[in-house]
Amino acid sequence: MKTLTFYSFILLFIFTCNLSYSQTYWTGDQNKKWDSYKNWNPQIVPDANTDVIIPGGLSTYPVLNNKELSVNSSVGTYSCRSLLIESGGLLTLSANVDFLIYGDVTVEADGIIYVENLGLFSGGNLYINGGSVQNIKNTPGKGNFYFYSGSGGNMSSGSLYVFNLFYFQSGTGWNADGGTLYLGGDKSMVTIRPTDPDFYVNDLIVLNGVDAEVDPILMSGQQPLQINGDFTVETEASFTIPSQHQVNVTGNFYLKADAINNKASFIDDNNLAVSGETFVEKYYSDNRWHFISSPLSDAVSNVFLD
Repeated sequence: MKTLTFYSFILLFIFTCNLSYSQTYWTGDQNKKWDSYKNWNPQIVPDANTDVIIPGGLSTYPVLNNKELSVNSSVGTYSCRSLLIESGGLLTLSANVDFLIYGDVTVEADGIIYVENLGLFSGGNLYINGGSVQNIKNTPGKGNFYFYSGSGGNMSSGSLYVFNLFYFQSGTGWNADGGTLYLGGDKSMVTIRPTDPDFYVNDLIVLNGVDAEVDPILMSGQQPLQINGDFTVETEASFTIPSQHQVNVTGNFYLKADAINNKASFIDDNNLAVSGETFVEKYYSDNRWHFISSPLSDAVSNVFLD
């Protein structure tokens, strides 16, 4: 009898502990306010013990306009234990809202998180599985993504947009096996600062009109930027690699141009290593003859006709 009572107590204790966590789905039945219980099912305002799910197919999605949203922590004005953006779901963190991740955040295919500042801290994991995490606005000193030691996660597909500073601290476990990292947007200068030797991205694109660089300040433990896919610098964009840094590209390297002769710019000091091929685009106007020289050879005229 004593043994049965003892095990019954353990089972009751475990059952009671499990009850301390809850789960709620966003419905948007009332408005866009995160802290309105009528927007959730069941109708509770999420806290640090709540697993939040934002599904697709809705007409109204949450918009946070101030303070912080923290995951698996109660440090923010708004909080939840974990966050799942399902396919087609949307979460907008407006200007001056910091996204502090200490737990699990997952963005599924076609799901989107708009955010200005993001911090991925120890114990935090960001999983991008076909969705997108995007900066939203050009505010001085904003648009920063910090990935700190002890954080983790992966981008298997989808996209990540950074407008200002992208910093990876040594010991970061986050990597991009797939998908695309975009540098730029409303911001005119983007700095990427890799200090984790195990960090890598898949495809990297510097967006049109953006000046991007590997951080010119030599940080302690600064590491090469490893791009396992293709590296593209779009029209009127530029990318600079300071002499003390290294960028390694497993795929191809593209410098883009457009039909009005705007070109990409690339500056380095013999510190870019490309395993694939390098392509420099040049557009020729139509309805006139052009002299085609090396490296083109043995080409017939009709290959240049529309």
